[in-house]
Amino acid sequence: MGEDIVDFNSLIFESYMRLMCRPAGDAILILLFRSNSSNIKEVAMKKSVIWKTTAIAVVIALVLATLPTVSVFAANETNKKIEDRWDKAVSAYDRQAMSHKSAHNMVENWLKTAKNPKASEKAEVERHLATCNSALSAAQAVVNAHRGFDAGGKVIDRAQAIESIKLLTRYVQQHVASIKNIKEHMRK
Repeated sequence: MGEDIVDFNSLIFESYMRLMCRPAGDAILILLFRSNSSNIKEVAMKKSVIWKTTAIAVVIALVLATLPTVSVFAANETNKKIEDRWDKAVSAYDRQAMSHKSAHNMVENWLKTAKNPKASEKAEVERHLATCNSALSAAQAVVNAHRGFDAGGKVIDRAQAIESIKLLTRYVQQHVASIKNIKEHMRK
């Protein structure tokens, strides 16, 4: 008869844990219960401590993620590192500028050879091509202005140089994304 009571208690506890606990925590809590089935409150307390610790860790991670680490790193950069970043950004721009004409050729070819493309598909491809054109034009303006840099690419104003790098990188990324979107729409 004593075994029946323990089994009944086990069933009640397992049902309670399934209702009150997260699925991932079920296995841990059932193992805890079976290892020491004499105290249900102790198991619930252990679950509570684990839950609270996890919640605190998540809150700390979110707080740390919001700290302005980018500006701290930018402040510690040497002029040489900023000049290297500018050279890389200008090189990425040059590669995109060279391949830009192929995007126009690709769209023209698709418009000629596509079998009954919908008007909405054509409009999307043309919209992405326009975004591609404007992003490349904006990137070219940033390179031509080279704010924060002299004609040789040397830093003359750190704040403007960092802003120029950010802008150029953003415009080059917009261009790349637009080309990718054009290709995706043409595959449909």
